Amino acid sequence: MSPAKSGFALVTPASKGLGFAFARQLLSNTDLPVLATARRDTAQLRKSLLKQLNDGTGKAEERLRVFEVDVTGTE
Repeated sequence: MSPAKSGFALVTPASKGLGFAFARQLLSNTDLPVLATARRDTAQLRKSLLKQLNDGTGKAEERLRVFEVDVTGTE
């Protein structure tokens, strides 16, 4: 299967485990924009996802967006 060439990837949650690993793989192996979510500490998650990442283009930082999303609240 060849990598997707258009669209975007939404990884929720991306703060740990499989979601974290999946987001890093997408950043490393595709050119897709990656939308990652976490309940808190989004700045730290962004740093962790980009740490020692080799995407081949140097544009992973531009492609990554991290959003604070918490669906457990009642607000």
